[in-house]
Amino acid sequence: MRLHELYFGNMVKGGIRSRQRSKIIAKINENFGSYENWEKTFKATGAMRGIGWAVLYYDAVGVSC
Repeated sequence: MRLHELYFGNMVKGGIRSRQRSKIIAKINENFGSYENWEKTFKATGAMRGIGWAVLYYDAVGVSC
């Protein structure tokens, strides 16, 4: 239920772009080489049969940006 609430609570008509200099974009670029590489992997994960959800989140305890 919580994922459902978070997902729909973050939906924005027309979408919004992340700031190019944000910490999360920098970390994505560091780990995946580019935002586009990450996006391709993220979408492929969400499209896998049986997965149902693909979530990007920041774990303040386990990882620091």
